[in-house]
Amino acid sequence: MQTRARMQRLIRLGAKRIVVPGNVPTGCVPIVLTLYASPNKSDYDKYGCLDKFNGLARYHNNLLRREVQALQHKYRHTKIAFADYFQPVVKFLQKPAKFGEINIITMLL
Repeated sequence: MQTRARMQRLIRLGAKRIVVPGNVPTGCVPIVLTLYASPNKSDYDKYGCLDKFNGLARYHNNLLRREVQALQHKYRHTKIAFADYFQPVVKFLQKPAKFGEINIITMLL
């Protein structure tokens, strides 16, 4: 896996802290929703995101987590963290009001 080789290279170069970013729910990304729009309603989850793309992002994130754990065990002198971006986006989709109101007019000023 290329990710493992890249992290090991960073460690060999002296890195003491590494953050490995995970994927967001790619099935919710506007360009993915546009390019891969489906007439089949069952291809979408309850938030309007494409299930297959989110499944792929979850799968990839699980692989990344396993790699991070394996490398943490092997290189105990280096702090390696997996940054989960998937779950925070899902939480935003579940309860957007909890994160505040977005006022597009204010953002443009």
